[in-house]
Amino acid sequence: MKHFYKEIQGWFDFQELYTEMVSIHDNAHFVEVGVWKGKSTCFLAVEIINQNKNIQIDTIDNYSYLTEEYKHNKNVPKEFKKNIEPFKFIHPIYKDSVEATRLYKDKSIDFIFFDSEHTEEYATKEIEVWYPKLKIGGFIGGHDYVSFLNPNFRYIIGVGNAVNKIFNDNFKLYPGKRDNEGRIYGPSWLHKKLEKSIR
Repeated sequence: MKHFYKEIQGWFDFQELYTEMVSIHDNAHFVEVGVWKGKSTCFLAVEIINQNKNIQIDTIDNYSYLTEEYKHNKNVPKEFKKNIEPFKFIHPIYKDSVEATRLYKDKSIDFIFFDSEHTEEYATKEIEVWYPKLKIGGFIGGHDYVSFLNPNFRYIIGVGNAVNKIFNDNFKLYPGKRDNEGRIYGPSWLHKKLEKSIR
């Protein structure tokens, strides 16, 4: 199946990470938190098809950020739903990330990826409540370990601070890429849960 994610508006530079996750999993359950219009979701889904894998994707987003400031984007949830129409193995869940953990049993998920709120406080809470849901040997990661906001490298490090405090050096970074306007989104981070993991 031909990739069409570039036709979808959004911010996505972790293709390498997603391709790797599909390549090492089968008969698996993935969760993607924070989806916007589905740019990264559709890349992941096409990779699953092209690699002939049996992987279910649950997407988590309640679009609570579509406040007055973003009222011109009120159709984003509808656009997301339309973009994922070709994929019957994607199951959208319109809930807050932390609340959504109640839908899952412990050690039931193979891969969890966050691209949601980027404050240190929320990223810490999000990792802590989702971590028990991850299988031993499963992977947890997220976008914007450091979030570069413009070509002058003004950035926020909330996610990175949370990841550093929780996992120390027990994670891998995937470099972000510069867009056409010189902005960098990323890098992304990834941690593998082992029996002897610190959490």
